[in-house]
Amino acid sequence: MRVETTRSFRHAWDAQAAYFAALRTVYPDAGARLDTLAVRLVQHVVPSLEANPHMGRLCRIASGVAGEAVEHAANDLFALLLPGMTRAQIVLREYVDKQFTLLYAVTPEVVYLLDLKHHKQLAYSR
Repeated sequence: MRVETTRSFRHAWDAQAAYFAALRTVYPDAGARLDTLAVRLVQHVVPSLEANPHMGRLCRIASGVAGEAVEHAANDLFALLLPGMTRAQIVLREYVDKQFTLLYAVTPEVVYLLDLKHHKQLAYSR
């Protein structure tokens, strides 16, 4: 199955890059940590999602800020829907890693990466 990024995922990646850049004054290896995250995503997570898109846990939309962020990311995806596709054909899932949680959506043909948060963040970006 094909894996694609969305605008909200790219925004979240930029936020991660800014977060790690800000840490460089305290942790000189912060840039290497971001590189490690990128390698983990590209070499491990994306191929795993291509092979088994339902491997992450089902995403439960919480109330409050976290729920609003998930809805925002999902709405980004719904704007991309092909004619004839309904929300019922989309399953929101989360891939939980040691350092991050990845919000993604599974459609009949494509896995869309929606958002990314470091475990030190309380909620997905908005």
